[in-house]
Amino acid sequence: MVSYVTNIFKTKLQQNIGSIIKRDVCVKSEKLSNVIESNKEPLQSQETVFGQPTFTTHPHLIREGELLPCIKIEEFQKRRKKFMELIFTDILATYGKPMHTFVIIPSATKVYMTEKIPYVFHQNTDFLYLSGCLEPDTAIVFNGSCNDDLVSTLLLREQDSHSQLWDGPRTGLDVAQQMFGVEQVSLLQHLPQLLKNYTEKHRNHLLYYDAQNSDNLSYHWIILNHIQHNNITVYKSCKYFIDQLRVIKSSAEQNLMRRAGEISSIAIERAMKVTKPGMTEHQLFATVDYESRMLGAKILAYPPVVASGKNAKIIHYIDNNQVMKDGDLVLMDAGCEYHGYCGDITRTWPINGKFTKYQQILYEIVLDVQKQIILYCKEKISLDFMYQKMINLLGQYLRNEKILKHNIYDINELNAITMELCPHHVSHYLGLDIHDVKTVPKNIALQSGMVVTIEPGLYIREQEFLAPEFWNTGIRIEDNILITDSGYEILSEKCPKEVQKIQTIMSQ
Repeated sequence: MVSYVTNIFKTKLQQNIGSIIKRDVCVKSEKLSNVIESNKEPLQSQETVFGQPTFTTHPHLIREGELLPCIKIEEFQKRRKKFMELIFTDILATYGKPMHTFVIIPSATKVYMTEKIPYVFHQNTDFLYLSGCLEPDTAIVFNGSCNDDLVSTLLLREQDSHSQLWDGPRTGLDVAQQMFGVEQVSLLQHLPQLLKNYTEKHRNHLLYYDAQNSDNLSYHWIILNHIQHNNITVYKSCKYFIDQLRVIKSSAEQNLMRRAGEISSIAIERAMKVTKPGMTEHQLFATVDYESRMLGAKILAYPPVVASGKNAKIIHYIDNNQVMKDGDLVLMDAGCEYHGYCGDITRTWPINGKFTKYQQILYEIVLDVQKQIILYCKEKISLDFMYQKMINLLGQYLRNEKILKHNIYDINELNAITMELCPHHVSHYLGLDIHDVKTVPKNIALQSGMVVTIEPGLYIREQEFLAPEFWNTGIRIEDNILITDSGYEILSEKCPKEVQKIQTIMSQ
């Protein structure tokens, strides 16, 4: 059944490709600097519509000169230039000379819950980072052999009244070039002809494209067909180069992440205030979701963990369907997405508002370890180094506080036990994605502009080597940290985590 449908799909694609008129389909312009200088009239007119918010249509979100909230069009242009500088440098290092290059970065496509009912659209973050375009089924392509002759082309969907009646407006080619600050604009359906034209002009060009991770089959098959039937020297993903840029946040991005951290912090504090025995985990989930949206976030950044009692031992527990019991703790891992940028905070607190003696012992171990690890951010050491420090510190506390039934002095044995009780890393990069820039290793020194999490935890099951009074308890404390020239800034500082502060809030 799958192969039959796929064959039909391929046949229709080939028919569509063959019907495309062989001509130059791009809307061309003068150099980008001249375009920006000469186009000073507002984009919006009575007849003009856009596929995403603009300063004119949404002044409460976007200021004049911005393409997305807080981010000016010039920043996207600089990103594209730096990105291609990395590509061209890679080519010089590999081949010893400049080579003509074609780079394709697609948007995300809509995903449907059921027939004609889509899930909320979420843009491919690499595409968003370079284009600023929020529309589905689009792409940005780059071609050239050096930055002097670099051309960026944004490929958009065709405007048609039927689709816009059901799904809303689409940005037209007449305004897209100025709006997004690219050299050329065209329609996505013309991608095959663009590839053909470039191949005919540069027979031995390089193609950068992530062939392993495409979620839009319509242009994926087109690109694979191009690769297979033309003399292309090499093709590979450009994810690594984008991540090298994304890992360092600009001042505009830092401001967006400050607000994401602030909204997430306030929402979690308000969830603490309403917590009481008899509530369901789902009701607490609804509280943090509601408060985040009321404070300006569009959505939560990920399905939150709201794990009470034994559920907190499950690190990625997202069922959130249990009644919360008197005497238990609840662990909430949640954060909002604010104009694309993520907050990611974890707090653990007593459902009845008061820590028991043994809960407080475990909690203060995790809290003290977290505070010590955060201090290392000032030294700009690697995340892997911090992880090892976390394991060492947790092990020492477990032994000194008699949580382990028997004293263990062999460091390797102690570390092995600690890694069993905290089986995750102490940190990850944070940004447009929760686990951001995956190709950036965790063994490199931190740099100013990076945003990371610090999140030690302990997950105590019914294990014979542990004192039974601590069994069935899960605790994690997580903050978002911006690395600065002078040290660090805790973006989630407004979220309470001191024992006395939490108990005071919950008693009000």
